Amino acid sequence: MVVFGLLIAVEMYPRFFVLSRLGPNRRLGGHKDKEEKMQKLFAVTAVLALLCLGSLAQANITIDTVPVGDVGNAADTRYATPGYGSVGYAYNIGKYEVTAGQYTDFLNAVAATDTYELYNNWEMSRTDGYGCGITRGGVSGSYTYSVATDFINRPVTAVSWGDCARFANWLHNGQPTGAQGLATMEDGAYYVNGATTDAALNAVTHKADWTWAITSEDEWYKAAYYKGGSTSAGYWLYPTQSDSITTGKANYNSVGRTTGIGSYAYPSPYGTFDQGGNVYEWNEALLYGAFRGVRGGSFDYGYVDLQASYRTESDPTYEVGMVGFRVSAVPEPSSLLVLGSGILALAGLIRRRR
Repeated sequence: MVVFGLLIAVEMYPRFFVLSRLGPNRRLGGHKDKEEKMQKLFAVTAVLALLCLGSLAQANITIDTVPVGDVGNAADTRYATPGYGSVGYAYNIGKYEVTAGQYTDFLNAVAATDTYELYNNWEMSRTDGYGCGITRGGVSGSYTYSVATDFINRPVTAVSWGDCARFANWLHNGQPTGAQGLATMEDGAYYVNGATTDAALNAVTHKADWTWAITSEDEWYKAAYYKGGSTSAGYWLYPTQSDSITTGKANYNSVGRTTGIGSYAYPSPYGTFDQGGNVYEWNEALLYGAFRGVRGGSFDYGYVDLQASYRTESDPTYEVGMVGFRVSAVPEPSSLLVLGSGILALAGLIRRRR
């Protein structure tokens, strides 16, 4: 947003400069020092105004993430070759699963008309073990969504892989409000553009310039099981920094429902919660050319599904009350560094136009 504001200021600057000469203040044209002061004043004012506008347009929701380093770590080859978990870049991953409250904000931003069926009434509205307490009111064109208090901080469920890709696009695009189209959720990290069938969704890949995305399988696996601290640290069996598990450490096969994010205080080495149990989580893996990857186990299944060795899949259109997701993000440069670079570029442009 900062860079965008600076670019607009640079583009608009010569137009305002021309207007200053043609309008009521054109008499300043004979006084070079006053004219230069006006130029500099406009440049500073434009940048500050645009930064203020950018702050007003900031995201409605905040996705808490944790950094994952140890770039170039070795893969886990215990169960397959070439293995899983090797990632050659630094990234951030959602500290928690995406919540029903966050997904409700997404719906209210883009689903007044729900063209691509981001909302599953039968599954999402349930408040038993398999729902996430999201309800819809109104009629198409003016739908509104709300979430039961008990579910705000529990994971969203009954989302397809396509729903998750569109949520990631929405984050990538700065959480805009508007109709379901290329500017809001059909383009971004993924060029989805109306894909709704299994075949169409399986053909989707994320772009090189992504900022938010569904976790890749390797990103997910590394954040869950890699011991960290070096590039050859090895892997745990469970995402709780352990090779053993009990129902006191994760939500599986005991509670019979989802629980609030972070309810089990046994994080992974990088500080993520609930990568084992609570809900299965979609990842980007394309398996057998026909399915998308799912990992992590859920509240309704046993301990085996939480293990690093357990890998499963589903149709990308599948929606059920025990599957959710989390997202990854690429680290962004310091906003102050970006701002400073932008101001220097703008100052250079002003000097060249004298």
